Amino acid sequence: MTNRLFTKNYIVREHDQADRRNVHLYVTPEGKDVVSQVEKQLQDLVRSYFEKLEEKEMESFIQTYEKIYQVIIEEDAQSSNESNQKG
Repeated sequence: MTNRLFTKNYIVREHDQADRRNVHLYVTPEGKDVVSQVEKQLQDLVRSYFEKLEEKEMESFIQTYEKIYQVIIEEDAQSSNESNQKG
């Protein structure tokens, strides 16, 4: 995957001077442009799907999404607490 990004000039590679086995990857301006374009395309696509929902459907979706988000936050906090107790 990184080879394709490198070939398309979306990233550059720099070898670590302290340890040549390590290679640092940096996004080029061209790569940043592609990311911006893809993000806009994704936003437009999602917006087009949401526009097809009725108001009640959108409200239901938002409630479900918020519930899933809350579950993720709670599980992340629980996982962090368990990690802190072990270490």
